[in-house]
Amino acid sequence: FDLSFMSNVRHRPSSSSTLSSTLDVEPAKISYRPKVPRNFFSSFFRTDTLLVFLALLSVRLFSALVNYITDCDETFNYWEPTHFLIYGTGLQTWEYSPDYAIRSYFYVLIHAIPGYILSSFLENKILIFYTLRCLLGLVCAFSETVFYNGIRYAFGRKVSYLTVFFLLVTPGMFQASTSYLPSSFAMYGVMLAFGTWFRGSWALAVHASVMATLLGWPFVAVIFVPMALEFFLRAKLTKVLSWGFSALTLFLVPMIAVDYYYFRRILVAPLNILIYNVFSGSGSEKYGIEEWPFYFKNGFLNLNFVFFLAFSSFLWGVVGILMGKGKFRIQGPFVLLKLMPLYIWFLIMQIQPHKEERFLYPIYPLFCFAGALSLSIFAGLLQHFFLVPSQIKFSSKSIEKEKRSNFKRKGWENSRVLVGVVVLVCVVVAVVSVSRTTSLLINYRAPLLLYSDFYHLSSISQQNSSVNLCVGKEWYRFPSNFFLPDLGKFSPKFQFLRSEFRGLLPRHYDSSPSATWIIPPHMNDQNLEELSRYVDVSECDYIVDQDDEKQREERYAVDEESWKVVGWYPFLDSESSPSPHRAFWVPFVSATKNKFNRYVLLQSTRSRKL
Repeated sequence: FDLSFMSNVRHRPSSSSTLSSTLDVEPAKISYRPKVPRNFFSSFFRTDTLLVFLALLSVRLFSALVNYITDCDETFNYWEPTHFLIYGTGLQTWEYSPDYAIRSYFYVLIHAIPGYILSSFLENKILIFYTLRCLLGLVCAFSETVFYNGIRYAFGRKVSYLTVFFLLVTPGMFQASTSYLPSSFAMYGVMLAFGTWFRGSWALAVHASVMATLLGWPFVAVIFVPMALEFFLRAKLTKVLSWGFSALTLFLVPMIAVDYYYFRRILVAPLNILIYNVFSGSGSEKYGIEEWPFYFKNGFLNLNFVFFLAFSSFLWGVVGILMGKGKFRIQGPFVLLKLMPLYIWFLIMQIQPHKEERFLYPIYPLFCFAGALSLSIFAGLLQHFFLVPSQIKFSSKSIEKEKRSNFKRKGWENSRVLVGVVVLVCVVVAVVSVSRTTSLLINYRAPLLLYSDFYHLSSISQQNSSVNLCVGKEWYRFPSNFFLPDLGKFSPKFQFLRSEFRGLLPRHYDSSPSATWIIPPHMNDQNLEELSRYVDVSECDYIVDQDDEKQREERYAVDEESWKVVGWYPFLDSESSPSPHRAFWVPFVSATKNKFNRYVLLQSTRSRKL
């Protein structure tokens, strides 16, 4: 296993070093002022890089087409403002009220521009939705390829190949890669920054980290602290400051300009969200609190055994350095410095009372890299200490030939064992990952399918008035207004029915040209319920609901006099399904163990036909 680390200048390993030759180490010296190699950009046109990019892109496009929306924040804070910028209608959350302005329209505008261009020649809004998702997948695949190139340059082929494999198969990356969320955008930035950092392109690394912080999620700045530390220690201060000033000018100035246009105020949205979450005393606790095992449970579900391999990477790195004692010739402090961001971010997220799965998105690629590094070091140590014999001294030339022949044969057999161990780990990770991803798609994709049916139902029907599509307890699974057809003044309107949820729901954007800078009524930043959001069920022409016999709300699906079922899809009843079978899909077993409810589209019997 190639354990070459941080190599700007490579040297042949000493033949006197048994450990180095056993581990196929390529020792390296680190230049204190690394420069971008001349082949930095041409490296993207190598055959292996192109194959990696195509493999990643194929999986990301598949994710874009089949992945469901995992978080209501994605719908209401990003897809809805994007729909508003393109079509002039959508739902507005309190975060976009000029009173609070903790979200930037700049990030939304970046996605709305290609959507607006597509809308000029595409009428189908669902097609635009999925095309935008495919663009996210394209950006993610490119970022992953940069990440791969940096790892290959600094840590060798084996670690880079294992990293790509983990990126391809893990369910967490499958979900995060095409999610329209700042945490996913920050993940793109983390991969770009770390890939260029590993490669020695420090200026690009600074720009990528600033992009991830300002355009994505300001909290991820702490991920880049170890990187900044290395820059300040090993580069000229004036250069580092000039890179930072250039990056701020490139990203912060247009952000302030765009937000001034939409809010009619000079503000810095990332600063506002920092003040709200850290210094205002309000915090995010009002949106839910999770116990300490939350991230460990979700880490295993989304990364399975890669999660534990990654957490052991620092230990394996230290063991490798200590056991090497110069034979490894690994630049220990710098290797360990590159592992620190994973631990820093996880610790900060772990101590927060409010926990969400998407908060770990920015470090999913770092988990894959650290897991690959752990497996590589472990395999190297296994090969040295358990599989390959020590140096042998032979007493006579006649015996030496036979002994060396046996030595080579045993070395070949041992290498096969070593490859078998690594392949076994990869196969287990792949099987568990595919099982998890399949389970998620089978169990939770019903809302996207049902709203797609409604879109085509209403698109092909003739009507002379608008209709209301209502949701109660399933409000947070609404995939956005992209799934409601644009029929002019007769377009269906999304409405809320009151359920047991007692928090603040979004409201429709004002129809005036000043919709983004006027102060919307009935908004607050305390997640307090506003009754003005609801309509009476008598005003509903259609209802989307999950028909659960245990629900406390009214079961509209069983009221056959008032409602008829237009369509439905199975949706997992997680409370009535056993944990292992709902979390992982097992052929011929999960279907019998899990219980499913009907996710239904209901039409009022009093409703005008569309």
